[in-house]
Amino acid sequence: MATDLEKFWSRVDMSGECWLWTASKAPNGYGRFFNSNKTHAAHRWIFEKLTGPLPSGMECCHKCDVKACVRPDHLFAGTRSDNMRDCANKGRNAMQLRPHRSHFNTPNRPQVRGEQQGHSKLTEGDVIEIRFLRSEGFPAAELAARFSISAAHVRKLAAGKAWRHLP
Repeated sequence: MATDLEKFWSRVDMSGECWLWTASKAPNGYGRFFNSNKTHAAHRWIFEKLTGPLPSGMECCHKCDVKACVRPDHLFAGTRSDNMRDCANKGRNAMQLRPHRSHFNTPNRPQVRGEQQGHSKLTEGDVIEIRFLRSEGFPAAELAARFSISAAHVRKLAAGKAWRHLP
């Protein structure tokens, strides 16, 4: 019968710089290793197997930033702050990669509003129509159902507390 380590390494492609987990992966891209009736993050399992348990508040971080990598010398123990600092030092954090989608206000970047922000269910025309219909007495619940939003959001739109950039 194979040992835990033999079972683990049989699921790893060691042909490249990063040693990639080839078995099950979580939706976020990290490898999953099922062992002792428990599912583990593959990179964390091998790190702890080789170095001992991570202290409380510590994470198993990747020097290479490859989620499927389980190569021990590409892994290090660090806090969440260490991991974010490492990511930023490499120019790989979300704000550096996609500044146009950042929710942080900066003086040199115009604020993205309304339908341009990417998650909006409504268009400017929808908002104008909701405001008009609400002023004509249409119930918030009816408008919410029509536009697939909450009644509370309809009331905020009608009061001008949401989509404030529209007249």
